[in-house]
Amino acid sequence: SYFPPTLGTKNKLYAHVLSAADHKRMLARLNKIEGKVFLCGYSHPDYEQALRGWRSHEFEAATVMGRNEVAALRIEKCWMNYRLEKTK
Repeated sequence: SYFPPTLGTKNKLYAHVLSAADHKRMLARLNKIEGKVFLCGYSHPDYEQALRGWRSHEFEAATVMGRNEVAALRIEKCWMNYRLEKTK
């Protein structure tokens, strides 16, 4: 999930983009879910506050903002409200 303005104003890659108010409503609802939640996006103060106490992991990811634009490296972040289980 990408909090505005991280996608830019001329974004044509996504059919639906959440507004800042949509993101805030989503974050409020995520904390009420009793099941497992895994969310990816870019770090943002609203996310950091709402998802405090969740586990998170940051990593570099190549991004492309359009067909003719060069890919750039950005730091993506994943949040989860559960502990990962080890597999054999």
